[in-house]
Formats: sequence, structure tokens, C-alpha cells
Amino acid sequence: MNRSNDNYKKSKKSYSNTLIYSSLSMVFGFIFGIGFVFSYGNYLGVDTKSDNSLTLSIRNTYNELIKNFDGEIDKAKLFEGANKGLVSSLGDQYTQYFSKDEAREFQNDLKGDIGAGIGVELGIRNDRVTILRTLADNPAVRAGILAGDYLVSVDDVDVTQSNTSDTAKKIRGASGTTVKIVVERQNKLKTFTLVREKINDLSVDSYFKDNIGVLRILRFDDNTGDLARKAVKDFKSKNVKGIIVDLRNNGGGYVSSAKEVASLWLDNKILMTEKRNNKNIDTIRTNSSPLVDGIKTVVLLNGSSASASEILAGAFQDYKTATIIGEKSFGKGSVQKLVDLIDGSQLKITIAKWYTPNQKNINGEGINPDRKVEYNPDNINKGIDDQLNAAIDEINR
Repeated sequence: MNRSNDNYKKSKKSYSNTLIYSSLSMVFGFIFGIGFVFSYGNYLGVDTKSDNSLTLSIRNTYNELIKNFDGEIDKAKLFEGANKGLVSSLGDQYTQYFSKDEAREFQNDLKGDIGAGIGVELGIRNDRVTILRTLADNPAVRAGILAGDYLVSVDDVDVTQSNTSDTAKKIRGASGTTVKIVVERQNKLKTFTLVREKINDLSVDSYFKDNIGVLRILRFDDNTGDLARKAVKDFKSKNVKGIIVDLRNNGGGYVSSAKEVASLWLDNKILMTEKRNNKNIDTIRTNSSPLVDGIKTVVLLNGSSASASEILAGAFQDYKTATIIGEKSFGKGSVQKLVDLIDGSQLKITIAKWYTPNQKNINGEGINPDRKVEYNPDNINKGIDDQLNAAIDEINR
């Protein structure tokens, strides 16, 4: 989002965007040109004129490698490695360097253009990459892959120690190609060979259950606000007795989208504040166009609900707008800015911490539900959603 008067209006042409999302990712998750440029510092996107020691240090290392290394040197990979090294030295897991290809993939993910895959949503359960959800009418569900399955290998590459981003990258590929997936289910291994297909997954899914409107938000992308508003209007036209906002496994996205969704409930209220070095640098307020007035609301969270999801849930909890049900959320309370570099690569930089309306930073702590209900994969595979049923019971009280 441009940090101007319209701070949270995202533009593809903007030089810097602000976003919040989790280090966890889904199969379509959030994945983290190279050409030789004479001025190495400018290539890195660094004003080396103001730091000659950095310029000299990098040039010295580069020159010695070129002069002495016994082997072929791929300058593109060398520069990409230097960029990644500078960023990783900060020790902040949310500040990252994206190559040109990674940056393109990252943007596609946020738009919901996830390419070809098998149609599963990944997360971490019991410290293992786990199938959290299978998307309807996609290869995985047709093959019999189930929620709760642990990923063991992808194309014979072990992923038991991998993270969701790397595993997702291995699963995805060209449409029409095959991928071999091995999962563990109830201590038994099962092997599936699937053909990748084009996966289109909107960020918002809505439906009715027992005269209750269920608004499932999978991520906060460019279209989330409009899709959520349309769904809520439909709920109101049907005179629902309650609304369930399902943020389970939602790893985050754009603050602007979270603001648009919050504005359906909150009238010109503080959504969050940003602080740098304990000083308030920005206050984000909702719009003055709420649609929900007096309709009982429940929010569903779990351990993969992060970032922008936590901003929305935190505001709802602080204002007592909704009852929070499920499990404690992930706990990501920092803000990142996306900066375009000159070659099409990008930097994602942590610029601040964010706080709920009651001035709580949830980093590393998460949001505790008002009513704890644990995820039960066995029941999910039987078509029984304990957390959703608890939300329905809450609305029917």
C-alpha cells in the first residue's frame, strides 16, 4: 500500500506496498533479474554513496572471488546470494529478499493466481506439514487425500523436516504434469500420483447454514473486500440470525483488505496502530459504511490464523463485536513494506509493530479465543466440523 494520504490503497505501480502476512503458508502460499550491473551497490538497491565501507567490502569480496575461485562463477546467482545474505544477516524471519521470479510468484499468490497444483491447503500441525483442507473439485480431493494427512515426500523428496513454503513449491508445477505424493495417515503411508491442474481459489467463500451466514476468508488480497461486502449484503437480504467469519488457516495479506472487511462491522473505529521504537507512526481506522448492525457475529481462529487475520480478530475482540471461537492464533504482530528493486526483484522489510485498539501487540503470543474448541481432523474427514458447530451453537444461544 502506498504510504500516502490513501495509505492503504494498493497500486501495482507503487514503489512500496505495506502488507502483513504469516511465515506459515498454504499450498498456494506465500513463497519467498538477475543481470549484471556495473555498480554493485546500485544493483542491491542500496545508496552506497552514503556508505563507502559497504561498497568497498562487497567489491573486495567480489573481486577476490573472480580472481581466485577455481570454477565457473554465475554472476546472477552470486548477486542474488549477496542480496539474500544482506537480508538474512538481520535475523528477522519476516524481512526477505525475493528474486525476480519469486517476486512474481509472490504477487500471483496474493492475487489468488496460484497456477497449477493439486488443490490442497497446507499448514503446520504437530511440527509437521499437514493437509489442512482440500479444495473442492481438484485433484487431491478426487484422489482421496484427506485433511489431517501428514506430508512425507513429494516426488520422492523427503519433506518431513520441510516448511510449508518449500513443500508447496515442490507440489506446484506445469499443468498436465504428474506429481507423486506420499502422506502418513493413522501411522500408515499412502501414495498418490496426481496430475496437476490449474487451481483457481477465490479469497472469499460464503454459504448459508441453519439460517446463519458463513463468511470464509482464505486470505486478504485485492478482491477480498468487494467479495466480503457482496456476501454480507446477501446475508442481510436473507435476514440471517448470525454471521460466522471463518479465518482459520488464513495467513494474512494486505492491511487494506482487512480494513475493508472490518469496515462492514465497525463504524470509523481504530483498527490498529503502528509503532516503531515504541512511537506511534500510523493509526488505521475503519470506514464509515458498516453493513452489519446488531447481527450476532462469531469469528473462528486457529494456529494458522495470522497477521491481517489477527488484526481483524483483535479489533472484533477488543470492541466485543464478535465472540472468538477455536484455537489461539499464530501471533504475528509486525508490519512489512514491499519495496521494488531496479531489476524486478523485491525486498519485504519489517518496518513496525502493530497494536490492537486496546494497545496490545500479539507478536509471539497470538489471540486467545473466548471459547476454546480444538481441531479434530478425524471428524473433519467425516464431515463434522467441531469448531464450526460450536460457532453455530453460540449464535443460537
